[in-house]
Amino acid sequence: PPKVRREVLARDQHHCQAPGCGRTRFLEVPHLIPRNLGGSHKPENLTTLCGACHRLWHERNQGKVQRRVHPRF
Repeated sequence: PPKVRREVLARDQHHCQAPGCGRTRFLEVPHLIPRNLGGSHKPENLTTLCGACHRLWHERNQGKVQRRVHPRF
């Protein structure tokens, strides 16, 4: 939801949370635990990633579930 997205972006200071990135453009708010695996829309299950890091995270974690941890490559 838009309100939660704004909250997560503000919490993460509008920066990509992937180590070494920190981009401030093309930001997305993906789920750490996917909704279809029981994840929620609560801020603690969301993080801020730029589009490139979000794509890379999916490529590196195919089939794996991230449990309440930011996507640390």
